[in-house]
Amino acid sequence: MTTTPILDTRSFPLVWLRAPARPLDAEEAKALIAGLIRLLDGERPYVVISEGGSPALPRDEERSFALWFKSDRDRLARLCGGMAMVIPPGPAHDDAVRQVAKAAAAYPYPVAVIPDTDTAMAWAHSRLERTAP
Repeated sequence: MTTTPILDTRSFPLVWLRAPARPLDAEEAKALIAGLIRLLDGERPYVVISEGGSPALPRDEERSFALWFKSDRDRLARLCGGMAMVIPPGPAHDDAVRQVAKAAAAYPYPVAVIPDTDTAMAWAHSRLERTAP
């Protein structure tokens, strides 16, 4: 398991998703899902900044994530102001833009593929202004 927190809430309401380049192991994936549930249980708006996109999950945890995501869709829509995926310009960025466009209806919040951290933070702050109570 990695020592860097995958879900970093120290800058809340900006929540950093810092997954390793490799797929998560089962323990890491379960911890990620538990962390996301805790965010919603806090009942406070937040925005996720994901460095490199969404982490790859093991098959069993991918299913658990999908079931959770579907069951908490209403709370996600209400509390998550969006997710900025920071992916530098290039083929991976272009692929992510296409994937997000195809899956846009599946997300209960806006998702943007952004080429750099500064732009992602500005986007995240603008989303927080829209979700403030």
